[in-house]
Amino acid sequence: MREIDDFGRFICRYQADLFEYSAKQLVASKDFVKKYAYSNLAERMDDRGFWFEAIDVPQAFSEMQTIKAKKKISIYRSDVIRWIGYIYRYICYIYEKPMKEVYKRISPQELYDVFDAYHSLDNELAIKRILEAKCLDFEKKRRHRNDKTNIWNVMR
Repeated sequence: MREIDDFGRFICRYQADLFEYSAKQLVASKDFVKKYAYSNLAERMDDRGFWFEAIDVPQAFSEMQTIKAKKKISIYRSDVIRWIGYIYRYICYIYEKPMKEVYKRISPQELYDVFDAYHSLDNELAIKRILEAKCLDFEKKRRHRNDKTNIWNVMR
């Protein structure tokens, strides 16, 4: 786990702005988060190459080519979706995980459900509680299938 630094805070704010902008454009929140998680933009933000891009939020949003929601019910309040965007990127940054992986393990609905309880907490404490509730540990190293300590190799 790495410490959050100025660049980390910058991309967290940038992603939060992007998520909030999606709500203002009346885009279905869950659909937007899913599309974003699998986008080239998210991949570029996962890499440190995003430092060198000069792209504002409306440009990034238009790159996503999103579809407006048909029902307003599926759009989260702008403060909620902003927090969700910030927390997703914070997790990606401190654990050095791609957005895709974090999205697969923590759904936007789960973050929405804990917003009222956790949005006023320190980000790292909120993330710790979210991960504990889901029994997730992003700090553990994955074993490779050819690893000698793999259970299948031990049983042979």
